[in-house]
Amino acid sequence: MHSMPILPLDHPEPFSATLGVMLYPATAIREGKSFQKPEAGYDASVDFQMFLAEAEILRHWGQTWRQPRAKSGPPLSPDVWRVPDGWESPARRSGWPKTGMIPRLTLSKELIAELKPAGRPRKKYG
Repeated sequence: MHSMPILPLDHPEPFSATLGVMLYPATAIREGKSFQKPEAGYDASVDFQMFLAEAEILRHWGQTWRQPRAKSGPPLSPDVWRVPDGWESPARRSGWPKTGMIPRLTLSKELIAELKPAGRPRKKYG
């Protein structure tokens, strides 16, 4: 297994600040829990790899989803932390917990219609 550097969030590297932003949602989805099932070959190392898979799914969504308006852009910049090129999550085995995936979540058209563009609210004159 390759070791990855652990950098503080205030590290001067551009991706380090986004690392916490990317991993926090995956941690929240798991409710801060780590899963292990040693009898099924699912240890802390495998769980961390599956956690990274969850973070990658969220990163991909954040860089590709767009609101249905002409000038919309994705919520995340292309310059965020990501797993190294060539990384792959472990192949799922029988008896493993249901990790390494994110449930499909969709927003209703009505809810999307209520989203406001990012930025400061416009001043109301009059």
